[in-house]
Amino acid sequence: MVGVLIAVAGCGKDVVGSVSSPDSQALAVGGSLPPVSGWAGTDLLWDVAASPQGFVAVGNSGVVLQSSDGSEWMQRPAGTAQTLRAVATAADGEKTVAVGAGGIIVTWGESGLGSPVERRSGTDRPLLGIAQGAGRWVAVGGVGTVLWSDDLEVWNSEPATTTGDYFAVDYGAGRFVAVADDGSVSTSTDGEVWTTNRPEGTPWLWDVAFGDGQFVATGSGGTVLRSEDGQTWARADSGTSQALRGVTYANQEFVATGSDGVILASTDAVTWRSLRDSDTGIELWRPAGNGPRWVAVGAGGTRLVSADLDSWSGSASTEPALYGVAADANRVLAVGVGGLIAELDASGSRRAVGPWSAVAQAPGNRELRSVSKHGDLWLAVGAGGTILGSLDGVTFVPLTSGSGAELWASTQISDRLVVVGAGGTVLTSTNAGLAWEAVPDTGTATFFSVSAGPAGVVAVGVDGVMFRSDDGVTWEAVDSPPADGDTLRSIAANSFGYVAVGARGAVLTSTDGRTWTRRRSGTDFTLRAVVATATGWLAVGGGGTILGSGDGVAWSVIPSPTQEELFAMATADSRIVAVAGTEQALQSTDGGRSWKAAG
Repeated sequence: MVGVLIAVAGCGKDVVGSVSSPDSQALAVGGSLPPVSGWAGTDLLWDVAASPQGFVAVGNSGVVLQSSDGSEWMQRPAGTAQTLRAVATAADGEKTVAVGAGGIIVTWGESGLGSPVERRSGTDRPLLGIAQGAGRWVAVGGVGTVLWSDDLEVWNSEPATTTGDYFAVDYGAGRFVAVADDGSVSTSTDGEVWTTNRPEGTPWLWDVAFGDGQFVATGSGGTVLRSEDGQTWARADSGTSQALRGVTYANQEFVATGSDGVILASTDAVTWRSLRDSDTGIELWRPAGNGPRWVAVGAGGTRLVSADLDSWSGSASTEPALYGVAADANRVLAVGVGGLIAELDASGSRRAVGPWSAVAQAPGNRELRSVSKHGDLWLAVGAGGTILGSLDGVTFVPLTSGSGAELWASTQISDRLVVVGAGGTVLTSTNAGLAWEAVPDTGTATFFSVSAGPAGVVAVGVDGVMFRSDDGVTWEAVDSPPADGDTLRSIAANSFGYVAVGARGAVLTSTDGRTWTRRRSGTDFTLRAVVATATGWLAVGGGGTILGSGDGVAWSVIPSPTQEELFAMATADSRIVAVAGTEQALQSTDGGRSWKAAG
């Protein structure tokens, strides 16, 4: 394997072995607006909306932010630690509503977001979009979930007309329009009776907005669709192949945002112009406009602001968020926003990012989702089909994946590496990552995690999707896993079987990868990572949750020194490390029974 990677480095590939100071992650693209200050968290911000007071943004771990000008931000009470995925304000400005994981609905009735009230939605499905029209509120979410309410107190559900996840909804021209990750579009004049169709060839749709007499929907691969009635759609050339995750209409302009910091604008939804050309690796989610100001939010606490659409300022956070972690006997590595690869620096002698020392950075600063150790090979994967390999954990070599999908996780079975990601992507390599082959017939749902165990390889993901394989090459869908539609975020294996975890505290166990049993975890927080230890299993997630189990069946809460969402976890010998952004790294040296801040 050593000879293989040396050969790659000597064949004209870029070798990634240095990184600038994390402060260079600040984004200042011209203009004279002041930098973002105040709140300096690294939580992913999913959505932002205009309000009578300026802007309100929501994100992971129940983060709610308010700003009068898009520059100075103040954290406001949310009443929950659940991830909030969408936010909207009433037409009269009197109400603000946020929705999110586990069917959470939070409302505020004051002008300062002072006293949040949690409403009973009647569903445990994640709610991903919220809009108001003609005095009625409509919330949409996982597996075709549709709820409506006239008073924000009583919520009514309607039968699903799609199996996809609705990611957004908006109102205009007398109707609601919702878009989903399977490319379907649903319309309703009252929020009760829905009609669904799928424009031919439409991929994952992330957002929809109404303005100037038409709806505009955006999605993966630079997709832009426009329609006057929400039923007949025409494509527009966006000029980009980046995923467009957000779109809004204000000040007589449509503005769309997405991967690698892309921001586009159009006055007619037909001709689009690029506002930011730099490939920053920053993942922007959604924009909003209010008066002369525009704001775009995204990963790592990103908040960009502009007064004219041409000049943007702000910060991706001074310390990029870390989403994945791996360890061996000699080092602990983490990866995340901006393509950062960092090492846990116990000595503090070269500390650059919280308790972490910057080691390397992905080409194009593309976001990295996970890092793993397979034999002698460190493997990091992420956005845009990025795969990086290293034999020493310091010098990382770009490996050509042949895919443009966002890659989430990797594992190894025998001599075969397996990588999984968005759109049902499964890639395999038998020569240490030099060449990769795409595996067909693995569906279209996003896989978030994969693990090799005693009965082969199992991949899990959105809406509880689960596939297994004996060899990593031939895959089959697992029939009716008991995830109840809950997204599964992580899977791990030991010599006895598998444990998968996910939304609403879901814990599933299996000895053969085919037959699964749902276990009681004792938490409703999303569990984002699970690992096998020498004495059993550990899982971590929202609100700083740490759970332990000796057999995967009975789980107990372990005291946690943080309330920050824990994204990933890794074990090496008796050492266990969990990450929650850059300021938080937890460590246990007693098998997970007790935890303290690392470094």
